Amino acid sequence: AFITTAVLDFVPAFADPVVATRMRDLLFEIHKHCNAHLFGFVIMPEHLHLITQLPRCMDDSEFMRRMKAYSAKALIPLLDVRTRDRFSSQAGLNQRQFWQRSFRAFEIVKKEVFLQKLNYIHQNPVRRGLTAVAAQYEWSSAKMYLNGEVDSDGALVSRERSLNRRTS
Repeated sequence: AFITTAVLDFVPAFADPVVATRMRDLLFEIHKHCNAHLFGFVIMPEHLHLITQLPRCMDDSEFMRRMKAYSAKALIPLLDVRTRDRFSSQAGLNQRQFWQRSFRAFEIVKKEVFLQKLNYIHQNPVRRGLTAVAAQYEWSSAKMYLNGEVDSDGALVSRERSLNRRTS
């Protein structure tokens, strides 16, 4: 599935490299925990896109519920005061809200569509002017593809697994 979700009110929480890096790590953690496969991602300042394959027993809604709850708990303490204040300007919010409630998911059934979505993800920071070259953007899978950090099924290999592979 190609999934898109956004930070509440499009607050640019991922403009902070510490928060963006933690989100990148969380994507791998939640995929491992859910026995899902991550094929592509980009973390933009206020939203993210990912291509994932979930186990048959889990649908997009369940995965996103888990991902949002897990990541919000880890990310909120990392937010600086100014960013946190942008969230608290929302009347009635508790201190656990980080993501918009909704998300968009699109099932990918053809290889051509997969490649088009992967290219879209990788070119997103280039189109926004955040980098000149997709593989130079730190919070995207573009560099991982360039470095061959994929397993035999084409899923991304986390940095931890990649390091273990190289030392074995």
